[in-house]
Amino acid sequence: MAGGAGGESAEQCFAACVIESKNYLEYRRENQRQPTSAIKANIMNTIKYTDDKGTNFNKFKIFIINQDKRFIPPLSTRIDINTYCDKLWKEAKNFIAINEENDEIIGICSFYCTPGKYKSSFLSLLSVDESFQKTGIGEALIKKWAEYAWSKGMETLETKTWEKNEKMKRLLDRSTFTLTNSIPEFNNRITLSYKANLPLSAAALNIKNH
Repeated sequence: MAGGAGGESAEQCFAACVIESKNYLEYRRENQRQPTSAIKANIMNTIKYTDDKGTNFNKFKIFIINQDKRFIPPLSTRIDINTYCDKLWKEAKNFIAINEENDEIIGICSFYCTPGKYKSSFLSLLSVDESFQKTGIGEALIKKWAEYAWSKGMETLETKTWEKNEKMKRLLDRSTFTLTNSIPEFNNRITLSYKANLPLSAAALNIKNH
């Protein structure tokens, strides 16, 4: 699976994505198609879920760049986003939420499945556009991750988050994940490890299907 546009270097592709990302943010500020309340009311009709074949790499990367500072701490303080996006696109399984009204990506769930002895799937990235928070998209993406992992013979789901990432912690709790470990990291940050057994319980899967 190609990581970027043909003939362009990684640096050129990344620079183009940054420029397009800035243009996208300006467009979103000036051209809100409908208020957030209306989007939430029509969420069942405006969202579709697809794998990475339903979009393209540039849109995928732009979305992650736009979400950078919403991560706790920001992704750019921990990793090279260009390299990270390339790796996710080429090596991870990606489920993507798309607003059908304008074909924009509004949520991404990226994970890996480890077959054989461990039979575990690890969530590397889960992010939902701020305008679509509290609409059930995060839960729906976790459900699709769980269903896919279970179909591939995985027995557990695992992920990590920072101690101060309250939104992610609440989402994992609602999805019946269990805190399994707490690890001190650099700058006095603490990483929390979570795990859930497959198949997920009925309570975890009792969410809206979009």
